[in-house]
Amino acid sequence: AEVIAGWILMEERYPDKFLVSPAYSSGRGFLQWQMVDAFYSQYGRYPRFDAIAVHYYPMWPHGYTLETYLEYMHDEATDRGYSGEIWLTEFGSCLPDAEQWMEDSLALFKTLPYVTRYAWFTARTGELWPCGSNLVDSSGNLTPLGEIYINRR
Repeated sequence: AEVIAGWILMEERYPDKFLVSPAYSSGRGFLQWQMVDAFYSQYGRYPRFDAIAVHYYPMWPHGYTLETYLEYMHDEATDRGYSGEIWLTEFGSCLPDAEQWMEDSLALFKTLPYVTRYAWFTARTGELWPCGSNLVDSSGNLTPLGEIYINRR
């Protein structure tokens, strides 16, 4: 209830600003639509979202490929009357094929006109998060992933 009230306040306070939806963790977009539908049930309208924020990570078991998840989120948005514009505000991989996955993902975005923004999410590093998804190394130089991200987008 507080989140919904806060969103209404934001809509009222910033009528001319571009509002992007909250995003849920990878593969949990159904929670986003439950929130939107609860808002509709309570207020008789959907919240104003000019774009839908999405997160995606292939290493979390959720049953979607990146493409099918983006399609699902787009379709759910347009079914509710939204433009279907998607901002992939976090995508990343800690899998051994992260470089190829990034290349494939960047190529995919070029085929999906509704994906208008995207940002790589670098996983934490260290003993608890032994992932190699950084775009720059500790000296500030581009890693192989960073080179792909800069040169293929």
